[in-house]
Amino acid sequence: MPVIAYFFIVALLRAVKKIVKNKPYKVELFWSGSLFALIVWTISMLAFMATQY
Repeated sequence: MPVIAYFFIVALLRAVKKIVKNKPYKVELFWSGSLFALIVWTISMLAFMATQY
């Protein structure tokens, strides 16, 4: 999960850099959103599995 979080931060920073330069940032927005969703899903699955035992 730390690797996913690292890629999320990188994608988010690239999007911020493009926003500042007034360039399109659709791809970075897609990847940062997808990685954030994956992080949240992983945490929720771990919490769910922890309550099962």
